[in-house]
Amino acid sequence: MRWRRSDSNLRRRHSPIFPSSYPSQPSLHVPSVVHEPDHTRFVLTENDDFAELRYRLDGSVVTIIHTFVPGVWRGRGFAAQLVKSALTWAAAEDFRIIAECDYADGFIRRHPSYAHLLATRSDSIRETDLS
Repeated sequence: MRWRRSDSNLRRRHSPIFPSSYPSQPSLHVPSVVHEPDHTRFVLTENDDFAELRYRLDGSVVTIIHTFVPGVWRGRGFAAQLVKSALTWAAAEDFRIIAECDYADGFIRRHPSYAHLLATRSDSIRETDLS
């Protein structure tokens, strides 16, 4: 038997069916970033889960050490949100950035508008000499 577009079986096989028993989409709620300077981190929390960006502050140089996003949150832009928050804070405080974290380094490379925040070797030496 030859299938034609008008065949009801063909249409039935290719028609999406969304019964009301399907689970709803996951919540699109985006938790807001909180800066915890006493713990040298930026954090997103919701229920028992959290994502964080850890940094070290040496004078006017901020070293982004680590970014962590739990598996259930990955792919939703939370790491980018953390890095943007840290970079915005650093710019407001007139700090320079060293990105030891691979994700933060890649983010800055993909967004050259943040490149002016990168610390130069002289920034790092100057802060070390002052300590």
